[in-house]
Amino acid sequence: MSYVPPLFPKKEGNTSLQAHANLPEGSVEIEHGRKGFFGRVSHLYKKNAPTGWTKIEGNLRPHAYDINKVTCLDITDSNANYTLIMYNENIRVSISRMSKEMPYYFRNGDGDECIFIHFGSGVFESDYGNFNYNIGDYIVIPRGTSYRLVPNVSDNFYVVIEATDSQFDLPDRGMLGPNAQFDPAIIETPKIPENPTRPNDEWELRIKKYNEYTSVYYPFNPVQDTIGWKGDCVPMKINIDDFRPITSPKYHLPPSVHTTFVANGFVICSFVPRPLEDPDVLRIPFYHSNIEYEEVIFYHDGQFFSRHGIDIGNMTYHPPGIHHGPQPQAFDRVQNNPEVLKTNEKAVMIDTRRPLFVTDALKNTEHLDYWKSWMTE
Repeated sequence: MSYVPPLFPKKEGNTSLQAHANLPEGSVEIEHGRKGFFGRVSHLYKKNAPTGWTKIEGNLRPHAYDINKVTCLDITDSNANYTLIMYNENIRVSISRMSKEMPYYFRNGDGDECIFIHFGSGVFESDYGNFNYNIGDYIVIPRGTSYRLVPNVSDNFYVVIEATDSQFDLPDRGMLGPNAQFDPAIIETPKIPENPTRPNDEWELRIKKYNEYTSVYYPFNPVQDTIGWKGDCVPMKINIDDFRPITSPKYHLPPSVHTTFVANGFVICSFVPRPLEDPDVLRIPFYHSNIEYEEVIFYHDGQFFSRHGIDIGNMTYHPPGIHHGPQPQAFDRVQNNPEVLKTNEKAVMIDTRRPLFVTDALKNTEHLDYWKSWMTE
């Protein structure tokens, strides 16, 4: 068992008595924490923000991308696969812009999938039946499930998050109780259709295993011939609007409180509109480096209160080791403005334990001057 010396925590100099509240005049607070906000933590109070740099030499810097500009082959070729944008040993993140229905069924033998519907709508077909999907839905698909997406509009944008060595689970809600964040009763599972998909002379089932694709062909629909199912290894769906954030008027809670799904090596969090804290509390995110986790945020909708120059469909990537936090504009817009009472943003955050690798498809859309957005003019 780990042992914490009885003299800890220690205190030195002029500090706040409560984290993220009543900061010493003229100071900024910097959180130095471990294990993604769950481990040991200290707070430093400094005269200057750690993002007040004038230049950065080296590869460690904040990144931002406009993934509206990612070239996705499936926007014109319905037989094309999803476009990979970042990955590590535990996760693969891809984009789909499919404009037509998938002409094949797909079975992922390498990982479980969570598909976030940024925009678009359609029908999810699977071994377990069908359900409709719409903007803001999370579709969680256990590995080995055969499925396809049938959009009913031509303009679609899906973020596909693949867990390569675990499944997606719900977070432990502890003393908040089992109905916190969202009631599990709201989870939707597929229904067996009364009128299955039209028959074809031949159906393709495309299987991914060891990151290679194999196609198996059938003279019948191999997915929509299910007559029944039971169990809990089943596709499910919730909407980001169903997520009910945990808030406190007296304490700025860390991003981890918004955890929606957990997997080995990473978590998925949902940022949704919520009331802001009292004026004497830090209402915007505190400066931190999240020293052991890579932080990725996909900006889905609304006005992103702590970020300047970030638009809908953008993605930020903050590697550990270099600080990030609110840009100067956020203080005037939110922190020092008592008329602003709530946030108005919807975003999906992915925190990964292992380093992420970015593909050329994503690098080609980077806002190269993003790191300068913290610099005061």
